[in-house]
Amino acid sequence: MARTPGQVTESTIKPAGEDIPRSNAGYYEIEELVRLLDDKIADVRSRYSGKALEKKLVDLGIQEANRYGWRVIPTPLPNGWVSSC
Repeated sequence: MARTPGQVTESTIKPAGEDIPRSNAGYYEIEELVRLLDDKIADVRSRYSGKALEKKLVDLGIQEANRYGWRVIPTPLPNGWVSSC
């Protein structure tokens, strides 16, 4: 494919970490992963509160991002919560 100045192409690449199943159409099958992550979040929420809860949730997010090879850049927000890009 010939490229012209200013042309941008995009593709979906496989996560670098733990495997996530894909459908025959190429979409990631994330329903089970979302359930698993919801369970882990619920477990943390049941054991911590306040600032400790915030820290443990951020730690869990970073841990899971590393497990699946997702890029995480913690970004403080005005409300005190942390976003990741």
